[in-house]
Amino acid sequence: MNRSWVGRLRAAVLGLLCALGMGAGFSTWAAEPAAPAEAQPPSPEAWVDRFIAQNLLPHWRVNAAHDEPTRQAATAMVTEHLPRVRALMLAWWREEQQGPQPTLTADRVMARIYNEFGLWSLDSLGSAHDALVLQALQSETACHPVAEPVTEMDQRLGRLRGLPAPALAEALAHERALLARWGQPRALAVTEPQPVAALIERVRRGDTVGLQPLPSLLRSYGPEARAGQRREVARARALDRCLLHHWALRNELARPEVQGDPARQAQALARFREGLAIRLPDLLWIGREAAGTPLKSDDGYPELPKRFGVTGRVTLWVDLDAKGQLMRATVHERELRVPGVPSDVRPVVFEALLDDASVARAKAQTYKAPASDKLKDGVMSATQAFVWTLN
Repeated sequence: MNRSWVGRLRAAVLGLLCALGMGAGFSTWAAEPAAPAEAQPPSPEAWVDRFIAQNLLPHWRVNAAHDEPTRQAATAMVTEHLPRVRALMLAWWREEQQGPQPTLTADRVMARIYNEFGLWSLDSLGSAHDALVLQALQSETACHPVAEPVTEMDQRLGRLRGLPAPALAEALAHERALLARWGQPRALAVTEPQPVAALIERVRRGDTVGLQPLPSLLRSYGPEARAGQRREVARARALDRCLLHHWALRNELARPEVQGDPARQAQALARFREGLAIRLPDLLWIGREAAGTPLKSDDGYPELPKRFGVTGRVTLWVDLDAKGQLMRATVHERELRVPGVPSDVRPVVFEALLDDASVARAKAQTYKAPASDKLKDGVMSATQAFVWTLN
């Protein structure tokens, strides 16, 4: 497996870390010189320390533009979190060393800690926590960044800034508790995110009954966007993804049957979180679309899932017209395995890595015209599974 890609990526991340100025407490890790080529492999402790400094710390950086109570609480919780993450990674290292493929220990520990980011983005402490988050998300500016650049930690903190002081203090305590759950079992069921693309299509058709106005920052997705300047939901970047899913959430919460029903509101929040789940390309500063592009090779495997050994099955919903032409192909479910991520843990950050490649496989196929009795309004819908394996 080609390691030069990862080497270049780590070098780029180290440069970014130095540019961000992570603070005196972190600078000793970031500034540690690279070992000479002829030196012995680093100890597990040295490898973990370097990995945390180069690859994880940038995602927890707290922007100085946050208010003082938020900034102080967040800095304290990150400082508390670092030795926890270090201990987890070293324990996983020892575990992998006792396994059947100890030479892959570093790769598997890397995959497992990255996956914790995805679990973190979906996790909830329960109804009291959800109620505070929903209260914060009532603000129209919940997804607006406090300043650039924005880290994963900044995004979480920014969504809370509309809360009054007592509620904000409680919400920040919840954030600290969520970080303390890293490495622990969490039951996170797969939830369908809000159908943002379908809602945007309604707006473009002028079917806005029951929908709130599209925020001004999302006008480039609406019908008034000029030809060639219209953006598509599937290619939305982080800020737009939050704005889109926040708009969809507010539409769902405004429905009469959802108002006053805590269970439905919690489900709506789960759908919002699912839409904003952290994915591996986000953590590697790679565009999601580029990360999922199939390679021009016989197997069509994208580079990123191949690099991490992601295998399994992606099942699509496919819609065919009366002639057997593929009209649409969308992801229905995934059953993936990732070396290093335990089989009973949802591989959140890896889940979407084979979606685009599976759709590409569907588009490359030739389908037979469906029988007339299988058509409904001229369309046949069915599931189709694509299996991904590595030699």
